[in-house]
Amino acid sequence: MEKVAGKGGTAEVNRLERALSVLAESLSASVRSSAASHAATLKQIRLRARPPARPRRPSLVRVHKQAARAGIEVAQYRIEPDGTMVVVPGKADAAASFNEWDEVLPDGKTTEIH
Repeated sequence: MEKVAGKGGTAEVNRLERALSVLAESLSASVRSSAASHAATLKQIRLRARPPARPRRPSLVRVHKQAARAGIEVAQYRIEPDGTMVVVPGKADAAASFNEWDEVLPDGKTTEIH
């Protein structure tokens, strides 16, 4: 340590050392409290962030693709009034695939309506 010239030089150095140690302690306490407040702020931000998305209901197309990938022959797909999708396995019969518009529009061709 360097001695300060003049009277009471050692006392002056001791006083300055004490002042510097007090300043260093207050700065480190300030940094610690600042870090703690930043951590609390980050926690609040995470809490306010958007919650994870709820799983969506599968579309009928996705259900069809999943059944095809599983190798299931499907006779019928139904959507119940409560929103549940029902897959009826089996072969589709000809009566179920009948569409009354097949008679109106022969060969599936569209006609102009005047």
